[in-house]
Amino acid sequence: MPELDELRLGILHFNLGKWYEAHEAWEEKWMAMGGSGRDFYKALIQVAVGLHHWENHNPRGGRKLVQRGRNLLLSFAPEHLGVALSDFIVELDSFCQPLENWDGKSEVPFPKPQPPRLKA
Repeated sequence: MPELDELRLGILHFNLGKWYEAHEAWEEKWMAMGGSGRDFYKALIQVAVGLHHWENHNPRGGRKLVQRGRNLLLSFAPEHLGVALSDFIVELDSFCQPLENWDGKSEVPFPKPQPPRLKA
């Protein structure tokens, strides 16, 4: 099924910390879709691009996109298209805690621990 191929390719990139590449893998599918499936890909893209922005020292944009994507993923939890979302959201929240607590003045925090992983 092509949808799963694109989904899995994006997951592979995401889990390697290649967030921009994950976004690229999902974007074409997202643009071609309609209905609620479109929102699922939109959420994944927002999280990936948000982490990419954060890593590249755009914490405000990163925080905003990660939050939007995370909140949209909640509507698909606990699982969608074979992707376990409940655990992923918990891992994402933990990973992004330094960004959520960032005061906007000090050095941009980017955590060094293992980033959240998507499991399909």
